[in-house]
Amino acid sequence: MPSDEWEPQRELTVAEYKEENENFLKEGFVPVDIEEDRFGATLRFGGVWLNSNEEFTTEMKFGMKDLMFSNFYGEMADRDYRLIDLEAYETNGKTRYAAIWKPKQGEKVRFCRGLSKEEFGRVSALMEVDGFRLVDIEGYNVDGQLNFACEWVSLDEKQLSQFAYRIMADEYYQKNAALANDGYRLTDIEVYEIGRGEICYA
Repeated sequence: MPSDEWEPQRELTVAEYKEENENFLKEGFVPVDIEEDRFGATLRFGGVWLNSNEEFTTEMKFGMKDLMFSNFYGEMADRDYRLIDLEAYETNGKTRYAAIWKPKQGEKVRFCRGLSKEEFGRVSALMEVDGFRLVDIEGYNVDGQLNFACEWVSLDEKQLSQFAYRIMADEYYQKNAALANDGYRLTDIEVYEIGRGEICYA
């Protein structure tokens, strides 16, 4: 069987991103990751597309306002899809959302957004007790306040997972190395600003 193919792209304008996405779709690739890749004042996007030998399919939508995202999330949930990547970004002073969904395969899903860092810590602890693992985290600012949007998934088989947030670059590299030595692999990373120009990792 052929192996999966991955195609990353960076620093694309909105028009370029749409064009690249259409081209990849024609070639059998589907989007699996989208990131704001701002270049100065110009909004740009980066992304990853996958051509899988397992007939992996996804659906993507971006440029969504808050209510539009909520409505579309409900629509996709009704179709038995779950979120695999969420990107919140600012354009013209307004928060917009880009997201990618894939069909569920029997797993249970929990999703929250607009969480403060304290709320995120409390919710994460409850999710862990209930057997859910964090699969996507997005840190973003709304009106100067740091928010988190997160998705947790419960799979049929028991899988161990670890996460850390609000850590600096050096701490991130040390934590990642330690977990890799313990047999863990990185599944998601988020870089966000906490104010005063400080950058944290999750």
